[in-house]
Amino acid sequence: MRQTDRASWPQISGAVLLTLAVGLVAGCSWFTWPNSSIRGSANTPSEGTLGDPDAVQVSLVEKKDTDKKKDEAENDEIELPFRFQKPVEADIGESCSGSRDCSHETITYSSNLCPPAACSADLFVLEFDDQGRLYHPQQMDDLFKFLQNTMTPHTCKTGEKEPCFDDVSLVVAAHGWRHNADFEDWNLRQLREVLYSAVLFEAHKSSKGERWNPSNRPRKVVGVYLGWRGALVKEYPNSPRIPFTSWTLSDLTLGLPAVLSFWDRKGAALDVALGSTRELFARLGHIRANVNDMNDSASKTKRMGRDWKAYDECAAQAKPSKGRCVAMRTLILGHSFGSLAIYNAISESLIDSVSAGIESPKESPTAQEQCPTGEPSLGEVVSSPYADLIVLINPAFEGARFEPLYQASLNRMKRRPYICTQDPVLVLVTGTSDYATRYAFPIGRFFSTLFQDNSPESKDGSDIERRADEERNANRKTVGHIPRYMTHYLDSFPTFSDSESKKDTDTSLDICLKTGWEKLASTGFSGEKPLAAALDEEAVEWKRKLHESKETKTNWPARAFCGGLRLSVAMKEAQEGEDPLDDLFDDQSIDHDPWSNQLVTKEILQDKWGQGLRSPHNPIWVVRTKNKNIIDGHNGFHNPRMEDSFSNCTARH
Repeated sequence: MRQTDRASWPQISGAVLLTLAVGLVAGCSWFTWPNSSIRGSANTPSEGTLGDPDAVQVSLVEKKDTDKKKDEAENDEIELPFRFQKPVEADIGESCSGSRDCSHETITYSSNLCPPAACSADLFVLEFDDQGRLYHPQQMDDLFKFLQNTMTPHTCKTGEKEPCFDDVSLVVAAHGWRHNADFEDWNLRQLREVLYSAVLFEAHKSSKGERWNPSNRPRKVVGVYLGWRGALVKEYPNSPRIPFTSWTLSDLTLGLPAVLSFWDRKGAALDVALGSTRELFARLGHIRANVNDMNDSASKTKRMGRDWKAYDECAAQAKPSKGRCVAMRTLILGHSFGSLAIYNAISESLIDSVSAGIESPKESPTAQEQCPTGEPSLGEVVSSPYADLIVLINPAFEGARFEPLYQASLNRMKRRPYICTQDPVLVLVTGTSDYATRYAFPIGRFFSTLFQDNSPESKDGSDIERRADEERNANRKTVGHIPRYMTHYLDSFPTFSDSESKKDTDTSLDICLKTGWEKLASTGFSGEKPLAAALDEEAVEWKRKLHESKETKTNWPARAFCGGLRLSVAMKEAQEGEDPLDDLFDDQSIDHDPWSNQLVTKEILQDKWGQGLRSPHNPIWVVRTKNKNIIDGHNGFHNPRMEDSFSNCTARH
């Protein structure tokens, strides 16, 4: 049989299975999601803007203790992780009826930790069809008009101090498989609460020295939710449970058709990545570059007409702490197949940025500073044109797609070491308890790659078996379940109760590590021990310990994060067939040292220390965790631990 004939069988069999599954339920509209917009009306105008008056008003009320106890008593796995009560679509009345588009939400948060006047965010839902085109292009136009109006200077209102414009903290998120843009979708609810964390972070940066943005006021928090038809089958998680099991009636009747949509929805995610999402990221990148520009003081148009004076003052404030003046902070989040859509849209630019440093001459570095340890910092800074940080959670795409970027990052390290002030740019986080990507994904890929050749021969004929195993695993397993890609391990160390947390001798770093950034930024500590000071202390302490480890040829330290998080660095690449996590407990908190690297092996600390080691400053992170308090299963990443992870990483940008 010819190679082309054999290769077509997996696609044919997948198509037949999907057709049968969908055919079983296609006769009942309440079983399937239609191939149409959920948020935008069919009569959404093609010109003009809906504006703030037309935004859907969503009020989120923080759960009381009685609500939390009720969720715990009922063991409600869906509601337990959420901080706010569930918003019900019926509560917004007629907002989405007729010709009204409800893709813009104005969210207000009722919380004791956030000042009422500043506790709000705007959320825009952009919906893409199965070919990657926007159902309603007006949704994207509305987003960019809102950003332009927000960041362009306006006439100062009574009592408003100059400069009279707002900066923006932008969070872009793409949901995963078996999710969509429905108002009550889990992933959308999770994004609303991520936006709350961003609002809280901006609101609590109270001291002037911490506010390194031109407007010198809290950035306006804006969310963008990339909705696509990740769910073909309507599932009902709140349907009645089957006695003596953890299954619901929906799991029993609709679970199989939903699972069989794997192949089709993976292809749809790829089409979304190659569609209008590229225009979205390109336009966001241009705005971000313009408003963050610090080089051309004579050009006001590049900064939306903003006066250079505000930027000059901002830079002066940031200089003592060696910070950056950032008008538009951008975080991109992806989950499951949503990570596939985002990665395919941005990976080319990351390979370009990593590779640019390989050919840059040492005689003319583009970055030259002094590290906190006194080490020189020379070379190209790796960055993304689209965001300060990109985080992909339980990414559902094969390692073969990641391999080119991984190899480019290693080649860069060998030719031109990363600078010691390099921040992470791409972070892929996977929980080992995610059985969807750990087991179901490889099964699905097995059929898709059944007839592909995985036996490459090197020029000298060596390492054929090892390379074949690497290629086979990369073709069938997701990035986070291939040990050789792992750069970090995320776990926790013990924190302290509120009664034990604050002592007169505690530094900002002590409080941050013991209780988390929210406690440090709360009213009791505001101004006294600012959050920025703790983050600076943490970065300086880690780099000091790293410098010591290089001098003494001992193991690299872990990175201690606020809230009891510990990020251990993998010093060497794991060999095929080996997994460094096999020797670790699911919970390593028995080790109380925040700086203790959990991935160190005796082989690394022998006489040949330093040979074949990775760079601790690599901006491409592949993070794994066994701790279910951080990531529990495929969807269980919405919890205080992960929120602290986001906050710690984004705060450094």
